[in-house]
Amino acid sequence: MLVSNLRKSVIKPINIGTTRRLYCSSSSTTTKQRRSDGNTFDVAIVGGGIVGVATARELLMRNPNLSLVVLEQESEIGMQQSSHNSGVIHSGIYYKPGARARLCTQGCRLMYEYLERNKLPYERCGKLIVATTEEEIAKLEMIFKRGVDNGVEGLEMLDSEGIKRIEPHVSGLRAIYSPNTGITDFGLVAKQLGKDVQSLGGTIKLNFKADEFDYNQQSNTITIKSGSGAITGDVVAKFLITCTGLYSDRVAVKSYGAEQPKIVPFRDIYEWLMESGLPKLALKHWRRGVDEFVRDVSPAAFLKTLTPYMPSLKVDQIEYAGSGVRAQALGSDGEIVEDFVFDQPPNKPILHVRNSPSPSATASLAIAKEIANLSESKIKQL
Repeated sequence: MLVSNLRKSVIKPINIGTTRRLYCSSSSTTTKQRRSDGNTFDVAIVGGGIVGVATARELLMRNPNLSLVVLEQESEIGMQQSSHNSGVIHSGIYYKPGARARLCTQGCRLMYEYLERNKLPYERCGKLIVATTEEEIAKLEMIFKRGVDNGVEGLEMLDSEGIKRIEPHVSGLRAIYSPNTGITDFGLVAKQLGKDVQSLGGTIKLNFKADEFDYNQQSNTITIKSGSGAITGDVVAKFLITCTGLYSDRVAVKSYGAEQPKIVPFRDIYEWLMESGLPKLALKHWRRGVDEFVRDVSPAAFLKTLTPYMPSLKVDQIEYAGSGVRAQALGSDGEIVEDFVFDQPPNKPILHVRNSPSPSATASLAIAKEIANLSESKIKQL
């Protein structure tokens, strides 16, 4: 079954804009200084990816007098998953009912509104999900029903002639057409959100690697220490939110979170093997992993998987491109954790985003609202 994001050129990706650098110092101050005592803040958000800065923006819009800091270990906002992904604005077709489906469909709408309002580059290019065999049609109908149940707007089921009307280069028996799937540069979006945080009075500290977390029961505060980053020192917060993507399990455990779920497999190979759930996952899906590897290194093998859908495609039309990264939670039983996961350690002013895989970039503005709702009672007490 082919999933194809439709672009102006079938083979060549369109240029949707050049990423602009977010200029701010390693310990940037803001244009609207909020009440804070040096390095003491009402809220600290660890992680300056798209979810972290979207959450900071949402909290400041709801609470204009809040003193808030975003702590990011890199030298710029959004340097990891936020700028290393497919760039797809997902409409929410595939996901099982739950937070992931709900926040994706909400987030898709919010993202388009945000892109339009801030004049950021995007294309609502649409997507075809194509079945080329009778066996795949049943799966296609299941996906279509799930998309409708999730509230995805504008879905159409097309026959072979309908496919050709949308994309003449693609062949298939039937296809789902999703007109509201699109593409954008989420790294650029993250940087704009960072600028919003600063204009709303928030502080962004770059090159701050959060190494240690100490909870003071008497003052009910968290001290966040950076000892190994370019910037060293302490930040004290009355409420802590972690949105650390690839590092979410490590940071959560350091800051009083549970051991599970773990994030795999985006670490060095030794640590992959140490994760209790990974061998079970590998045994279950080893053949698919081998096939993926072969397609990655062999243009001919990659072409072979595409020609049933695009018979006119030639090997010289295939180009190598950079791959993305994805933080995916895995249970100790070897099963992938499909839904978004948030947890709050008991009796501590902390909220962890433990699992926010794709479509978290699409859903980031909706995830931010979810986190703000979960944090509301604690923040009102500050």
